[in-house]
Amino acid sequence: MPQRTMALITWFFSKTNKIWLGTRLLALDPKENERMRSESKIAAFGKPSNTKIVSIGDTEYRGWGRFGIDYWRDLHEMIQDEPMGPEDAMALEFLKRIGIEKGKPFEPTQRQRKIMLEAETLGYQQSVVTSAGRIYDPQLKHSRYYPDKNWSKILNLTSIETHINPETNVMDLDARTSYAHEAVSMSKGMTEDIVGVGSKYLAAYKDSDQNWLNGSNTYQLVVNKDVPAEQFWSIIAYRAETRTFVINQGMKPGITSREEIVYNADGSVTITFSNSCESIDNCIETVKGEDFFVYFRAYAPKEAFFDKSWQLNEIKKLH
Repeated sequence: MPQRTMALITWFFSKTNKIWLGTRLLALDPKENERMRSESKIAAFGKPSNTKIVSIGDTEYRGWGRFGIDYWRDLHEMIQDEPMGPEDAMALEFLKRIGIEKGKPFEPTQRQRKIMLEAETLGYQQSVVTSAGRIYDPQLKHSRYYPDKNWSKILNLTSIETHINPETNVMDLDARTSYAHEAVSMSKGMTEDIVGVGSKYLAAYKDSDQNWLNGSNTYQLVVNKDVPAEQFWSIIAYRAETRTFVINQGMKPGITSREEIVYNADGSVTITFSNSCESIDNCIETVKGEDFFVYFRAYAPKEAFFDKSWQLNEIKKLH
């Protein structure tokens, strides 16, 4: 019989007017996933649901913010649409100095526009460094998951609700910047280390020779046998510039243990990253000349993931 999930009713309150809610459907039976998708309903409290589910199909997903003056224009629009609290007071005061103020139109002077463009460029560059170079950040002392390897924790926030470190009473600014550069949502299941619950993510940006991953090269990663994940595990390659899936020749940007994959004689799996995957088993196709990074996900991680008795190997360059 197909796996069937019982109805779940959830309610939540949001400080903002606009929200984004993501759900991963992880049933083994595709028909069960489709049932849950089609039967999902969202409604305002006390009102009927008018949920409309739209399939994006092959539409390119753009999960990154805009650049240049458009970034500041989007920020101004958000401030107009959303309520502001005491925690926003300092940021709002600085924004007012460059022409962004709640209740007023976006009409920056030439001098303010120049400041905005320079700040956007420098801010973006800083977020890139804080993200891809998180294992070198002294504030993120636990970001390197294994002492001698390049794999890092992508989430280093000590409090998912406030982002305030309870030990220092200081905001985890670098941790927030590091994660927000790459992704837009999080959950307790991603942040708390609980055996058999949620999912854990590790990221790699460099190969074993300490060089950035680039699609002009061919790499291999050997995933040791008995991956400590009760549900499944996956490896996905992302474009460094946009932090979205690599765009290849119609191939999938990743590999998951739920699919048919080729195992080695000892139970391990060899994964290849190459711009030419023809006749190569377990190959993720990258783009020549394009920088990329890799996420490893363990769903419902076991104890061996946390005590590190099982570890990921380094990504090695072949040629």
